Amino acid sequence: MLANQKYFDEIVEKLNIVRNEIECKAKLGLMDGNIHFENYIKGILNILFNLNLINLNEAGNNYPGIDLGDCQAGVGYQVTSTRTSKKINDTLEKYIKNGCNDEYPNLRVFIIGEKQGSYTLEKDFCDKTNFNWKNSIIDYNDIFAQLKNSDIGMLKKMHKYIDAHTYVEKDSVTKEEFKRVRARLRMIKADVEEIKESIEVIARGNSIYSGKISRLKNWEDVFMDISEQLELSQANYLLKFYRKIEELEDIVEMSKEYLEITYKGKYRGGPLLDARFSRYARSYHEGICELQAILGNGLEEYIDTILL
Repeated sequence: MLANQKYFDEIVEKLNIVRNEIECKAKLGLMDGNIHFENYIKGILNILFNLNLINLNEAGNNYPGIDLGDCQAGVGYQVTSTRTSKKINDTLEKYIKNGCNDEYPNLRVFIIGEKQGSYTLEKDFCDKTNFNWKNSIIDYNDIFAQLKNSDIGMLKKMHKYIDAHTYVEKDSVTKEEFKRVRARLRMIKADVEEIKESIEVIARGNSIYSGKISRLKNWEDVFMDISEQLELSQANYLLKFYRKIEELEDIVEMSKEYLEITYKGKYRGGPLLDARFSRYARSYHEGICELQAILGNGLEEYIDTILL
């Protein structure tokens, strides 16, 4: 095996172990403001982008909206588990209001988990912080993409850091744990069947409010309980399903909030030609199609294969 490939594969393997654990904790609200994780990501970003970031929270400095900063490079990072457009806009506004862009004119955001496919952000905020969501918001997938094209020197350096700062426990899985995983997966399958029926109703409607997707019951607890016993591909597949449901629910809530403010609650007749509302509606129905595709690709059957 080529040395580059070996280093890259081992980096991805260990980072994905951390990724799954952190995503589960983030879903339970246990990660924002976590100094240990901020320092872990700080080291990775410093190596990857040749920065000298320090943890501003740990240093006792007051920089609302920013967790890591490299004063010389003028770069500030926020580390957050909330990936919505509203969160990014709030961060940009706070960043500017508190003058962080004077010392750190280039704001970046690291998303714990997976960032959205697109963002709707205030242009004025972006201009004042040199912020472009396509390259200013990054997640683990962006780290992997960057490393994939890196030279052997970068890979060796990153491998050494990841190896030194990542603890992987290799306990054997007992028969009782397998029983628990199977029981949890059966619960998930039942919920998937219920959601599938709801989506079929929504897909037939023309309105963004034609139906409501039932949320998986306490899915964060269920997933956290079994994720360590699943293969990475299995865990990621289920997470993709969960994230898409939450993304759709966020779109509905944001559109309602926007219409309530703009039209003072008189949206039931529908401001059909409103540009922003049209974007919400389009994103919603595209999301429904993506969710149908996941189901069409056999999510239930996929769960059955794990149960075997």
